[in-house]
Amino acid sequence: MPKVSGSRGYRLDWEREPWAIGWLTSYAEDQSKGYCKVCKSAMRAHAGDLQKHSATSTHNNNMSASPTGQQTLPFKPKMSEMQKDKDLRLAVFIAMHSAIQSSDHLCEILKVVGEGSVLENGKLHRTKCGNNCDFDANHIRKFVLF
Repeated sequence: MPKVSGSRGYRLDWEREPWAIGWLTSYAEDQSKGYCKVCKSAMRAHAGDLQKHSATSTHNNNMSASPTGQQTLPFKPKMSEMQKDKDLRLAVFIAMHSAIQSSDHLCEILKVVGEGSVLENGKLHRTKCGNNCDFDANHIRKFVLF
């Protein structure tokens, strides 16, 4: 009987090996190859070749240069109570007296007209206006005069 030609394939369990954590993945174009995310190179899906690659100096230099862990998100300052109150009052006014769709245009006008005041920093557009109106009905009731 003739020999069956076997082809080696990439194994997902290699990604959990200590020598491959963080850089090894399967190659998208050829499933029989491995791909180094750090070096951006494809190689044969043989465990020996992949382990040799992890020991090379270029790979180690690339690993030390790449950031590890989670990336920090940019700081977003919290909105002041006065700004929240202004946005909520404006959202209630728009919901009661006009269409929510006009809130985009109205807020742009208020930014221009209200230069140097609290209105200049307003960011109340259609989505936020609708969410404010749906969010806290009990809090909104104190702004509505019947």
